[in-house]
Amino acid sequence: MVPSAWKSETINKTEKGTQGVDCKFTNPKVKGMKAFVIALGRAGEDAKAFKITDVEGTFASFAGADYDIQDALTTADEVTTKTRDGENGDVFFEYDIDSPINHYQASISTKRGKIFALFIKTPGAAYNANKELTNTMLKSFTTL
Repeated sequence: MVPSAWKSETINKTEKGTQGVDCKFTNPKVKGMKAFVIALGRAGEDAKAFKITDVEGTFASFAGADYDIQDALTTADEVTTKTRDGENGDVFFEYDIDSPINHYQASISTKRGKIFALFIKTPGAAYNANKELTNTMLKSFTTL
């Protein structure tokens, strides 16, 4: 679920090919607030098990799509994780990175050897005013 007032951004070849960005939306009312979906076809690549519960390792895989992710992790006051059961029996790992600079929320799942993730980035100062919206967006994320 993305609010109708949000603007869809065109994904370029680099974002799609090397960063795995599938779609991206920005909130025109809050500078720097965006949501993007990443699809990576490498769960278990190179005989290395992908551990979705490993926060550092998981986010290192996605840092190329948004370089501020690593900064948020290093400046975070708190990082919380929980799981959510999806409609089709999929399990979604949800992360909340509470950084004063940029607050990130993510919902990540694996399916058929691929990793699917929704990231919502909100400037730290705007997070509390948008928390209900971002929580609704996060819970709406599912795989087909």
